[in-house]
Amino acid sequence: MAKGERSMPLANKIFVYSDKGEAAGQLEDCIRGFPCQVDRIKDFDQLRGFIEGGLADFVLLDVRGIRDRFLRATGEDEPENLLDLPLAEIEKRHIFRVLSSTGGNKTRAAKILGIDTKTLYNKLKSYQVGMIRSRNKGTKTAAPQGAGEANSNS
Repeated sequence: MAKGERSMPLANKIFVYSDKGEAAGQLEDCIRGFPCQVDRIKDFDQLRGFIEGGLADFVLLDVRGIRDRFLRATGEDEPENLLDLPLAEIEKRHIFRVLSSTGGNKTRAAKILGIDTKTLYNKLKSYQVGMIRSRNKGTKTAAPQGAGEANSNS
């Protein structure tokens, strides 16, 4: 780096999580030299909220033992099953997860998703129309968890 140039910080906020407290401490030690705020997360639900809410630039995880717990907490299929889903279905599930994490607040959800609020309303409306069409054809399509709450606020 040339004299007088400023280095850009890697991140403003980093969260670290481990089921084992000492491993989180080791992760903290690795990044202690970075000019950013580092917070240790002790509760798995808090971690989930930070990830879904996009509240950190980076999240460092000690992944030993948390994969199954994370899949259960998010209500997701096994990663192998996710690979068989169309992108539109994955997008829909993610929208409903984020909407659920904001307590149904569409403005906050749209901001987290990086889309306009009107776009979010249009997507929710299209999901509702798709569910109605499926019911009219005699096939019931299960809505992702949280879908009922999301559509009731429209």
